[in-house]
Amino acid sequence: MRMALIVALHSKVGIRSAAVLLGDNVLLFTSICASLLVALLAYAGFVNQQGLPFFVVSVGGSALHLIWQYATLDVNDGKSCMCKSIYLHIVRFTGYLWHSSPQ
Repeated sequence: MRMALIVALHSKVGIRSAAVLLGDNVLLFTSICASLLVALLAYAGFVNQQGLPFFVVSVGGSALHLIWQYATLDVNDGKSCMCKSIYLHIVRFTGYLWHSSPQ
């Protein structure tokens, strides 16, 4: 309901926002971006020769978190959209700190 109201308001006023551009495809677009994030995170770990903890915690943890986030997301509730993103940063940062580099 709230998303439809935002799209209608932006269209009426003439604002070219992401809400108007994506419409009902917000979840599709953001899930593609999330998949790209996990793939590029894994590639960066590979290029930097990160150890197994990085891939398990940062890459695997990010992938699991994003799956949980999309399964429980309500795009019409602003609190639902904002409060879940901070946990992803915590998971990734933990993996950055707890990695082992090859000797």
